Order: sequence, then structure tokens, then C-alpha cells
Amino acid sequence: MKVLRRATVAIVVLTLFLCTAVRAQGIKQLPANPLLVIKLNNPEGISKKLAEWSQKLGLANFDPAFGDPLGALKKQLNIKEGLDGAGEVVVGIYESPQPGDEPLVVALLPVSDYKTFLGNLANLKTEGEISSFTLPD
Repeated sequence: MKVLRRATVAIVVLTLFLCTAVRAQGIKQLPANPLLVIKLNNPEGISKKLAEWSQKLGLANFDPAFGDPLGALKKQLNIKEGLDGAGEVVVGIYESPQPGDEPLVVALLPVSDYKTFLGNLANLKTEGEISSFTLPD
């Protein structure tokens, strides 16, 4: 259990080091006043670095998802096509409207083909130009 906690902390720290300074372009698209903003350039490259690092530490032996983090995320979200792995991901975490509720999360994902990407999502809701979905489970 201690190994898993240390690995989790190490992954978070490594991710923060791999993230570059947040540019205004991604932040401008987020709603105002986030508590935390995380920006990742080139998710495929970061996934490969994390996979190599987890192989060296043996984390992939505990959970195969460490061997391909981006692939595991795509599988969990049922995203087969349309995601641009070389783009820029921006995640904003916001205070929950009700005390005690989980925080709200807004993620901006880079897509190579928007219609194909939307075809992956089972519980898609489109209102005007905004499409949203809720994560499974």
C-alpha cells in the first residue's frame, strides 16, 4: 500500500514537472475562477514518458494501465477515434456549488475529427455549439 501511495505521489509530481507553464490560450476557454488548472502538452509523449518510468519502477506489474496511461484512459472513456494525442489538454477544477459535494471538473481535449470524437460518447448532450457528456462510472 505504501508503494502505491508513493507511486501516486511520484506520478503527480512528475506530471507537474512535465507540464509547461500554462499559456493564456487554453485558460481563456475555461469558465472563470478555477481553483486549479492543469495543462498538458502532447499527451501521447507524456503517456510514453510515464509508461517508461513506470516500467523502470515496476508499476506496470501491479496495474497494466501504468504501461499505457493514455490508452487506459481512452479505454475507460470508450474513446476509439478522434482524440489528437499531440494536442494540448487543459483541465480546470472548480469549487462545488454545494458544500460537501465533489468539485466540478471541466476538461478541454484536443480532437483531430470532432464528429468522430463525438461518436465515441454514449451520453452526449448538445446545446447550441456546446457538447457535453458525463464520464462513465
